[in-house]
Parts: sequence; C-alpha cells; structure tokens
Amino acid sequence: MTPTVSVILPVYNGALFLGEAVESILGQTFDDFELIAIDDGSVDETALILDGYTDPRINRLKNDRNLGLTLTLNRGLDAATGTFIARLDADDVAAVDRLATQVAFLDAHPEIGIAGSACKRIDTTGRDLGGRNVPISDLDIRWWILLGNPFFHSTVMVRKELLDRHGLRYDGSFPTAQDYELWARVLEKTKGANLSEPLVSLRIHDSAISAKKQRSQKGNHARVALREIGGLWPDHPFDRQTFDELHAIVSGASESKGGMARKACLDALIDLFERFQSRHETETGLADLRRRAVKEIVFLALPAPLQKGMLSVLRRLIVLEPKVIGDLAPHLSDTLAQRLLRQ
Repeated sequence: MTPTVSVILPVYNGALFLGEAVESILGQTFDDFELIAIDDGSVDETALILDGYTDPRINRLKNDRNLGLTLTLNRGLDAATGTFIARLDADDVAAVDRLATQVAFLDAHPEIGIAGSACKRIDTTGRDLGGRNVPISDLDIRWWILLGNPFFHSTVMVRKELLDRHGLRYDGSFPTAQDYELWARVLEKTKGANLSEPLVSLRIHDSAISAKKQRSQKGNHARVALREIGGLWPDHPFDRQTFDELHAIVSGASESKGGMARKACLDALIDLFERFQSRHETETGLADLRRRAVKEIVFLALPAPLQKGMLSVLRRLIVLEPKVIGDLAPHLSDTLAQRLLRQ
C-alpha cells in the first residue's frame, strides 16, 4: 500500500550516527511511512548498519559510486511513493512525534505545501546545545528567504504531488545549499509554514557537510539570495562581496569589513524591506512582520559606541514603524533619544 510519508535519508560514510537517526524514524508514533535510506557509495560501516535492519518499511537503495548529496536526494524523491516527503540527515534525530505532528498540520492546512519546524542542536554525545527558532508564517518565511534559508533541511515535510506536478527537484548545479535553492522555487508555487515546536535535533560536529564545505555553502547561499533579491528589486546594489557583508551583519557573524559601510548595508536592508512591504501590502500579518523586522534592524544599528550615520538609519526606521520607539527607549540615553527624535 502507498504510505502516507516517505522519509528520505541519504548517507555517505555516516556510520557513527546513522543508527540513532534510523531508530528515531522507526520509533515514530506515526507508523504509516517508508524510510528510503540511500547509501551514497559509503566505504565505512554504513552498509553493515543498514543490513542489520529487517523492518519492511525500510527501502534501502545504494549508489554504485558517490554521487554527492544533491543527486542522491533526487534519487530519493524519484523513488518516493508517499503523499508527503520528509527529510532527515543521517546524523540528526527526529522527535518521536515528528511525523504525526507535521502530517496533522498539513492535513489541517491544505494551502500549505511545505512545512518545517524549529529545532534543537546537539553535540556528538547528544548533549543539548540549545534551540534554534524559525520564521513561522508564510509572510515571515518570504521575507526571511531574501537573506537566508527559512527552513532547517532535516525538519522539512513537503507534498509529493506539488513537487511532481511542477517538476521540482534539487538543482544539480548546487552541491551545497541545494535545499535553500529548491525551497525558493517551491515557494513560487505554494505557501510555507514552520512549526514553533522543535521536531528534530540537529547534530553539530566537524564532519557535517555545513562544516566541511563552508566556502561552497557560503557561495551557493549567496547565489540563491541574490537571485531572490533580484526578483523583488532588479537594480539592487548588492554583489557577492556586499551581500556577504550584509549577511555577516544580519547574522551577527562579524562587523563590516569593507565594501559597503555598515550604514549603507542597513540603508539597503531598509530599502529591501520597503519593496517587500509594497509587494505584500494587502496581506494579513504585514503589520506584525514590519514591527519585528524593524526592531531587528534597530538593534543592528545600535551597537555601542553608536557609529557615524546610524542616527539617520534609526530615524528611517522610526518613520517606517513609529511604534518601535517604545522598543528603543530602554537602550538610549536621554541625550541620544533627544538627538534621535529631533527633526
């Protein structure tokens, strides 16, 4: 019988954590699934571990040679027979009710084609490293995707029919950030959502693809973001260097290092939000998103000592969202507040 969910789990030399990942799926409270485990030409004990399972819900595939994650994921999508596609990396762990929660959500919201969730982070021993939040609503996700991936790959569940009807697969020219690239195209065809409940624990370790291929990941991430920004703002001021600088500021990774000054970056970010707001001006939730987005940009402009030109950035933000002055007040001296509000 056709399962409700096809869980795609690619693995390449992932023996260290593979068993825990597989067990987290086999132990789900929702049992109408197939687990498509794809060995991408591993040379460690991956094959031996998979051979040890006799559960009929496991569909084991093996690549004759290492094809890489993107092509392996597409093989999984083509083999899947479920109504929904769920993802899990071979070093991550699904919460016991992960599938049940997402299936119930998508059944209750037929307008949503792709749903992820918040996550926990764990180390190699399973120790809790703290959680990561995500944008929840479709509108928040659409704003977020202009600057970064709004979904954690291992948390995603997507409708198989949607992918097949529109011929959507991972792009082979993206060996990394392939999920970000695909989700951006998926969101052209459907609405998205994230659940605030952490449904997956993401394993943080030095052997993870995100750690081993940081340069490739960063470059492909910028390719997707600049494409999405260009769709909203064709003559935007960003190139690869200036986008990397903006992303570093937004993510808190570093101070501005050259190219665009911090003020110019934040002015461009405000310009981008104003264009986004114009495109989505009739949508429910825009006022709440504006308050959150403006507040986030305010705190990017506030690091002490206040840098040259930041008063004009803060004034722009107050004009865009006057209510943000209440958020600002506890962080400003009386003198700075007077300067800020002086016209």
